[in-house]
Amino acid sequence: MAKPPAFQFYAKDWLSSKTVRSMSFEDRGIYIDLLAMAWDSEEPGSIVLPLPGYNPRTVRSFLLRWPSTFVSTGAERNPNVTPMEAERRLKSGRKKAERYLKFTNKKLHQHYLNLKEISEKRRIAAESRYHANAPAKAPANDQSAFASASASAFAPKTKSSPNGDHAKATKREVSPEWERLRITKTKT
Repeated sequence: MAKPPAFQFYAKDWLSSKTVRSMSFEDRGIYIDLLAMAWDSEEPGSIVLPLPGYNPRTVRSFLLRWPSTFVSTGAERNPNVTPMEAERRLKSGRKKAERYLKFTNKKLHQHYLNLKEISEKRRIAAESRYHANAPAKAPANDQSAFASASASAFAPKTKSSPNGDHAKATKREVSPEWERLRITKTKT
């Protein structure tokens, strides 16, 4: 599944959230930026520090002030770093200590997993519909009378003029198969 370019943003949830309501306008802006970056990351819903284009102190102070927004999930390049160790490194304030720390917004990550599941179900349903309605394959060299008759039935033929000039022909000749089809359709 290709990653969707957008995530659903529920205005009512945003405005009624106690966490968001208690944030300053600056923190709300940082939060929505972090959500956008998390959605656009390789693993939707997660961010890995340091974030390009962001002041590390600003991001660090936001994550420490609002720990419920993004939960520490360890380190990207070191699977031995536990979430508690990642938080301790973040609190230390050292730039090197916080490199590659990973934080996840659980709601956003779950939203991505739900979309992925729905997409997979739709893909499977489409495949089953396609295979159920697919006609049986005919051999590649099938030169049956029906194939040649149907191919010529829909090709209108022109009467050539006595001098052999097809461009000046005035009356079109219709194949017998086409005429039968036209007659049966008018009767029904």
